[in-house]
Amino acid sequence: MIYPANIEEKIGFNQIKDLLLRSCKSVMGAELVEAIEFETDFKKIQESLHITNEFLILRKKDFAIPIAHFHDIKPHLRVAAIEGSYLNPGAFLQIFQVLQGVEASLKFFERQKEDCPSTLARLSALETAPDIPEKIMKCIDDEGNIKDSASPELARIRTGMSRFQNQLRKVLSAIVKKATSEGFMPDGGNITIRDGRMVIPVLAEYKRRVKGFIHDESATGQTVYLEPAEALDINNELTSLRNAEKREEIKILVDLTNALRPSIPVLESYNTYLGWIDFWMAKAGLAFRLGAGLPKLIPNSELEWKKAYHPLLKIHFEKNKKQAVPLNVGLDSTHPLLLISGPNAGGKSVALKTVGLNQYMLQCGLLIPVDEDSTAGIFQSMFVDIGDEQSIENDLSTYSSHLYGMKIVLANANKNSIILFDEFGAGTDPKFGAAIGESILMSLIKKQCRGVITTHYDNLKNLAARESGIQNAAMRYSLDRLEPLFIMDTGKPGSSFALHIASKTGLGEDIIKEAKTILGAKEADSESLLAELEAQRNRVDQLEQELREKRTQLDQQLQEYKSKNSQIEKNQKAIIEASKSEARALLDQANRQIEKTIRQIKEHQAEKEATKEVRASLDQFRATLKTENPKRKQSNSNKPTFKVGEMVTIKDRDIQGQIIKIKGKKAEIRIGTAKSIIAIDQLESGNNHSKKQTLTRKIKGLDISQKSADFRTTLDLRGRRVSEALAMLDQWLDDALLLNNTHLKILHGKGDGILRKAIREQMGNYTFVSDFKDEHVEHGGAGITLVTLK
Repeated sequence: MIYPANIEEKIGFNQIKDLLLRSCKSVMGAELVEAIEFETDFKKIQESLHITNEFLILRKKDFAIPIAHFHDIKPHLRVAAIEGSYLNPGAFLQIFQVLQGVEASLKFFERQKEDCPSTLARLSALETAPDIPEKIMKCIDDEGNIKDSASPELARIRTGMSRFQNQLRKVLSAIVKKATSEGFMPDGGNITIRDGRMVIPVLAEYKRRVKGFIHDESATGQTVYLEPAEALDINNELTSLRNAEKREEIKILVDLTNALRPSIPVLESYNTYLGWIDFWMAKAGLAFRLGAGLPKLIPNSELEWKKAYHPLLKIHFEKNKKQAVPLNVGLDSTHPLLLISGPNAGGKSVALKTVGLNQYMLQCGLLIPVDEDSTAGIFQSMFVDIGDEQSIENDLSTYSSHLYGMKIVLANANKNSIILFDEFGAGTDPKFGAAIGESILMSLIKKQCRGVITTHYDNLKNLAARESGIQNAAMRYSLDRLEPLFIMDTGKPGSSFALHIASKTGLGEDIIKEAKTILGAKEADSESLLAELEAQRNRVDQLEQELREKRTQLDQQLQEYKSKNSQIEKNQKAIIEASKSEARALLDQANRQIEKTIRQIKEHQAEKEATKEVRASLDQFRATLKTENPKRKQSNSNKPTFKVGEMVTIKDRDIQGQIIKIKGKKAEIRIGTAKSIIAIDQLESGNNHSKKQTLTRKIKGLDISQKSADFRTTLDLRGRRVSEALAMLDQWLDDALLLNNTHLKILHGKGDGILRKAIREQMGNYTFVSDFKDEHVEHGGAGITLVTLK
């Protein structure tokens, strides 16, 4: 049961319906919005909410349901149901568009079956009419016209019409040309149509000079529209063909309507289907706007809401870029009734309507703006007493109307009912109103009704404090700023703070003092105590808020510390790994040298002098390896200074060169006939030039040749880290310069483009790089860089 009849206006649901109506795209969807009712069947409510939630999920994912047209085809189907009738081409086009949209959307929901199980279950019974779209498409084009190919007879007729029209234009064009040259036609005159026949305009004074039949004349009478005699027979043929065309078109439309007639029930279900899709889309759109969700549904008559917003206030506040205050509220068997008290304009009525509107929306299949951890039950009846119900027709005063409503509530309410009473007991003498209100409230407690009641009466607050079936709640108020905070505290009564507010607003002290005397010391002290408690509570809340903010800051700082510590550990691992890699490289180099030495010994067999020479070279190579790491470690702390013309060695490579130019931290050196740009910290003095050169030539006598044989003009850096890739790039380009290779290729892949960008930025720093660009699109495009050296 719902009471009163205008409950939707009382709680604001009519405004919710207006929002839904504005979102609907079809008549069918709007009709479903108008037909929304307070539902009590748990399974129906559950299905409706789950489908709406699935549409909300699609909305959040920006998935558009592929329906371009929401035509209402019911009027067309009513016409088609009559034997002998036929639909016009435009009606068939709309039916075809509806069929297209329905079939496309069914395939769409099938693809989204993981997100839309309830929707698919609801649509599973929908029948299809697969042959109808094909039949319509054969006869009707995309503009809603009958196609020439709709029938062989129509094609023949229209071909004949086209032939006669062309013939007629030629005849009339010749006549127009002649009449124009003789001055019989008005300026700008040309062939036109009158009564379906082609005619030419002729000045009235010359109408007898041109043989033919006058069909019309201008408003001034100065021009007549004449059908030349030469065109008469052709126009007659065209008229005859037009009549034949019309008859053939009607025959085609009748046949097409007859073919469609057996499928009318299926097409009606399509029309209904479109309405539901439109309706669910509107509901999902409202939920998206409200930030609503699907709470946990239970079949019991109770609720436990967290962060519940008043839907209309939430929209209003967001329009004005403000933040609404949510409400936490619970109604169950332990605390079925909630008595809210507090100052006027403190938010009591808003809290009551938040509960009423959200519960009504939920049982109408609409998602509500509460936290998803909330629990929502289903009530079998709802009773509301909000505002003035004075009735002139029934000769009822405001209070009498309230009592009449209480009579209906007491006769019908039970533990499965939710009641919402605003300013309970008001409207009459406060003493009697409070007494009657307390009596009614006791009866409601015995009935175990669920609901929210607002009041100013102290006796009702006291009742809530001593009875187990009802609990007090207070709306918070800032006494310093004289404004409501719209926060509800359960478990304690509220105060009107009338004396405090009167004092703060500047009412005379003598008036306040006299009011306290009239009120009595006990009541006045109680009011002052409540005011002081409220102020203390606000201060405590402020301190708690500050503590929460500081805790949040500490958590952020701790997170930053952990992140930085983790990064340090990663860097350490990277350094260790790099050192291991370098050690492995040195070891590989040593092993290769040993193998080479053994091979040379075997080649020279018993030649003692050659063997001694090779062994001496190996000893010298070992000494070189021992000194490489200390030099590398000291290079950063004792950076050498170099001069133009000085001979230097490239570290770790035993390559000699002469400095020809120094620019900042880099030097240009000449290596044989080639030039190269090298970072200064990668160079060392060439004092031991002759010794190293001898060592290089003796131990690595075949190094240049070997290097040339091993060198590849394509460098594959795919899957490398940026730092590793850039190091390999430097080495590779140096070798390319040394070996005079000028046309190179780098494989880095496309991916996110990070490695490609780093490589190309690095090459921009090399003066010896003449050009670099993408490979041809057929050979790899942006995943490969072509490099040309100077």
